[in-house]
Amino acid sequence: MKEINLEELKNIELNMLIDFAKFCDDNNFTYYLSGGTLLGAIRHRGFIPWDDDIDIMMPREDYNKAIKTYKNDIYKIDSILVNPNSYNRYARINNIKTKLESNLRQHLKESVFIDIFPIDGLAGSKFKQDVIFGIQQILIAFHLSTILKYTISSRYEDREAGFFAWRKYLRTFIKFVMVATIGRTNPGIWASILNKIASRYSFYNRDYVAILVSGPHFTKERMPKNIYKNKVKVEFEGYKFWAPDGYNYYLKSLYGNYMELPPIDKRISHHDFKAYWKEEKDI
Repeated sequence: MKEINLEELKNIELNMLIDFAKFCDDNNFTYYLSGGTLLGAIRHRGFIPWDDDIDIMMPREDYNKAIKTYKNDIYKIDSILVNPNSYNRYARINNIKTKLESNLRQHLKESVFIDIFPIDGLAGSKFKQDVIFGIQQILIAFHLSTILKYTISSRYEDREAGFFAWRKYLRTFIKFVMVATIGRTNPGIWASILNKIASRYSFYNRDYVAILVSGPHFTKERMPKNIYKNKVKVEFEGYKFWAPDGYNYYLKSLYGNYMELPPIDKRISHHDFKAYWKEEKDI
């Protein structure tokens, strides 16, 4: 198999985004660039130079309709909404002509993908919202234990030595216990529970909303719905895509002073995989 280099990888993902964005516009489905993709659009007018993925977010109602109706011969949706055997908590568009190899997920058959996250409504009180965030974090940990392998946790490796060093080993111990126990269950069970809890409240009739099925930003994902009231076009790799008009609030909540570049040692990709073109006989 021929390995896909970084520039090819970005181009494959960009073409998937272009196709899905056109599909959404043609069918009046609302989508927005999200996470690092939106940050890249605002700060770099494209990919963050050291990053290699694309993320989209959609109000749950539009998300459900789009995931069930999007069709393309090469770009295939994977989601528990359309595939009962899916292990993903949120939807992915996969390029079926490609293949990924990952140290963390050696047992999974994966392709080059872009992620689509549902935005859900939140309960009325901050206390109830925090309870849901906490429950979801636990369920996400359960879900991850079913798809990850026994690898040392590296979350705190970049911390300075001393007090924080023990946290790496504690996390690794907990992770190994979970992989050995909960990890034997079906990931689809946890993905279904996560989405059922997350979708309890509609995006359209709540004052606060969040992406509840992702995980990394936790309560920073909590946003006033009015930041999504209007859409604006932003440039990404020479094309225009939709962003919430309150993107400044959104990006500050997730990244703080988002226009400031991180230290050089932090400018690394979050992905651990290598991508390859499949042989024609394997497509």
